[in-house]
Amino acid sequence: MERDAEATGQKLGLTQEKLIASENDRTASHKSLEKALAELSQVSQRLLETDKVFQEARQKYEDDIALHVMHYEALKTRADLTNKLLEDTRKTMLERAKEIQSSIAA
Repeated sequence: MERDAEATGQKLGLTQEKLIASENDRTASHKSLEKALAELSQVSQRLLETDKVFQEARQKYEDDIALHVMHYEALKTRADLTNKLLEDTRKTMLERAKEIQSSIAA
């Protein structure tokens, strides 16, 4: 019986050691999980900040494009008007030149 009690005591001691080792592993795992969650939270916050900056840059880009399109349209309208004025001036000058030649010939 003493041997059985001693064997049971040894088994109990081994079981306690395993339990302590298991508890230590659990504690280490818990700390690692908490650290990973904290890092994940930081990465998530950085991602949100980066997304905000990206959206602001995208909006500025779109605003710049819209402004350039407006400037382009204004310049195109001016160029069309200038061409029409030049064409009208050419016609007027040709007509005037013909009138001058007619008056000289007469």
